[in-house]
Amino acid sequence: MEDESHKRREKSISLVEVRLQEFGTQLDNFFKNSNQSPEILHTLFQQYCPSSSSIYESIIYVYSNSLNKPRINKLLNKTIEYLHLNNDENLLKNPYHLKEIKFNEQIEQCHLLHDAIIKNYENIFQLLLKSGFNPNSLLSDHKTPLSICVVTNAIDPRKRLEYIQLLIEHGANPIIRDVNNSSAFKRLCGMESNYPIVYNFFRDYLLSVYPDQIEFEFNAGLQNAFYNFCIPIVTDLLEHGAILNEFKNVDSLEYFLSQIASTIFKERRSISYIDSFILCLIQIILHHIPCENYSICIEKFFQLIYIPGVCFEANNDPCHHPSVTNVKKILYLSFHYGYLTKTIANKIRTKDLPKILTIPMQNSFVLQAKRQQLVDTLNQYFDELKMIYHENPVSLKLFSIRKIRQSMIKVNQKNIEQLNISRHLKNSLLLQQ
Repeated sequence: MEDESHKRREKSISLVEVRLQEFGTQLDNFFKNSNQSPEILHTLFQQYCPSSSSIYESIIYVYSNSLNKPRINKLLNKTIEYLHLNNDENLLKNPYHLKEIKFNEQIEQCHLLHDAIIKNYENIFQLLLKSGFNPNSLLSDHKTPLSICVVTNAIDPRKRLEYIQLLIEHGANPIIRDVNNSSAFKRLCGMESNYPIVYNFFRDYLLSVYPDQIEFEFNAGLQNAFYNFCIPIVTDLLEHGAILNEFKNVDSLEYFLSQIASTIFKERRSISYIDSFILCLIQIILHHIPCENYSICIEKFFQLIYIPGVCFEANNDPCHHPSVTNVKKILYLSFHYGYLTKTIANKIRTKDLPKILTIPMQNSFVLQAKRQQLVDTLNQYFDELKMIYHENPVSLKLFSIRKIRQSMIKVNQKNIEQLNISRHLKNSLLLQQ
């Protein structure tokens, strides 16, 4: 009995597949012949979905059954554009309200919005939103369409912004967090292509609408931007008062830097990221975020990232990669602001830098003389800084910047009228004030 039932299901599925393929062929033939009437399209969909009340419902039904068929999906996307189905005029002429369409549970659980975003089917995406599909629907890992949209590389940033604005206009909640406790904003901060177009809009939107969540969202965004070495986003979040909680005690700081090292040397296996990391660290020092012990931070940077990067097997030029100029800037700022104590500075010189000479060379192109040259250069710079800052003064700028930082995150200086969003969304925000 079970075998017979299984065979009947397989036969039913195969018939659906054959029928769908035939429908796709007919749809393709229509667009190959530009002289045909649009009424033929309506008839074609009515024949395929006789139980549907309109072509809108038919398109969504076909889409839900052809998610793994890009040819048919593209034709559906083209159909919506060809018939101007997303135009407000056509929607008003429609004899029923799109949001009154009731889809079965199977269709509603297909995550059609997520799929349309990932595959960049703009017309299908808009039709789904206007048909009442939930903009806050969740995948199994609790990712919303918005959370997917902000990291979809297949979509140009400007087009990505249009998707985001449409989702928000239809009620998308930007602070819903997935199973990893990551919101859409945190996720977008980890992808530099979001800067500045997507990032600026999202940042300003959060500042205007979710002031109580700003501190959490900005701190989480900074953490992800730092992990992914997104220098402009790191810099902007620091200027808006974000901090890294991992810097508040030595243990979490060391773990944080070890995770960065693992990303560079084990996951991505490329020292090209080290300079981006150093530039992010420079911004951390420049903005004076709370840190239990900056001296330990600098020491761990040398131990976990810089020296392993110099001695990395794929590094053919340790005198320039990672950038000695960037390393010198970290040392300069650390001395200038009094962050690097004499004890830790001496420890770096006597215990850490000599490892550059003793770690076995895995790259035959790198001569020991090159490593010695690098160590001498860094030691010479330590001597120069020691002469300049022999009393280890703390700059007065440090205190004024800290004072500004304490109040900055609590102040919302953005006016809703200045936001780069649609008039409809601005009006809805103004009503909430």
